[in-house]
Formats: sequence, C-alpha cells, structure tokens
Amino acid sequence: MVKGYMAPTNFPKTRFFLWKAMRGALPVGENLRARGINSDASCPFCGERETTLHLFAKCDFASWIWRNAPFQRNLDPNAIPSLRALIEQAKILICLPPCGIGFGPLFPWIIWAIWINRNQRIFNEKSSTPAETLTQVLALAQEWNLAQSHNPPSPLILSTTHSTLISTLRDPRMVTCHTDAA
Repeated sequence: MVKGYMAPTNFPKTRFFLWKAMRGALPVGENLRARGINSDASCPFCGERETTLHLFAKCDFASWIWRNAPFQRNLDPNAIPSLRALIEQAKILICLPPCGIGFGPLFPWIIWAIWINRNQRIFNEKSSTPAETLTQVLALAQEWNLAQSHNPPSPLILSTTHSTLISTLRDPRMVTCHTDAA
C-alpha cells in the first residue's frame, strides 16, 4: 500500500454500496420480483434474469469489461460462483502501469460503473457500450487516486506560474500558452 493512500472502499458511499451488493440487497430484478415490486426481472443489458451476480459478472456487458480491464492477468467472470468470490479475486488483481491507476484497486469502480450504467439505461433510456463504461471506470479510478495524493505542488511550478501571472498582469497584450511536453 502507498502511504497516505485511501482505497475507494473506505469511501462511505462505495463501501455501503459494496456491502449491499454482497448481502444481495440491491434492487436488481430478482430482488424486486421477490418483493412483488416489479414482475420484470430481466437484465437491461441482455434480457436474461437479473441477479446481482449476473449483473456484475455473468452478463455479456459486465463480462466484456472484466475481460478487457487493464489487469496484469485476466479474470474469467464466467468461472465465478458468487459475487463474494468475484470481489475476493478482483481485490488481488494488479492494474498495468500505463492506465495511470497506480496501486489503487479497480474493482470497486467497475462494479459502480456497471450499476450507474444499468440505472441510466433503465431510468433515463441512455445506453453506453462496455468500452465507454471501461473508459469511465479508468477515469473514476484516476480521479480518485489523484484526489488521494497529498503531495504539495513543486515550488518551481508555483514560482513559474506566479512569475507568468505577474508578467501577464504587467503587459495585457502578452499571451501565455501552457502545454505539457506530450
């Protein structure tokens, strides 16, 4: 673990969501049908019976995301017997370096993004592809990791920015363009 790193599972909303998923307490089709709330228990992505395990692992939509996530080794969601097993196996997966995730876990963001896209499809009639969802997952994980860093900005960057700002204030005709070396 990186010093000062707080996993997204420490974030109360994500932690509570994962707890509800593990306990089978999410309002997925099967649970709604059992409570007599909704007779349609089909998955919004594929039309099969929607259970928690199906939604987050077995569905073609979720399965594509797990197979294509930038992990060091692949996870076969079709071989997973339960959501608990999925989370246990996903916790030890290591993200490949180019994705910018670092040492943070990716599995909470995958599960969260699948849930959000499911709800967008049901309630707002908006659909995303698995590839778009995976891009969203990576962006969420990167954003979380950046927000957890406690490194103050370099004094060199601050002084350069400050001197540029002062120069701009002195000469309003001066145009400044900030770029990275990419």
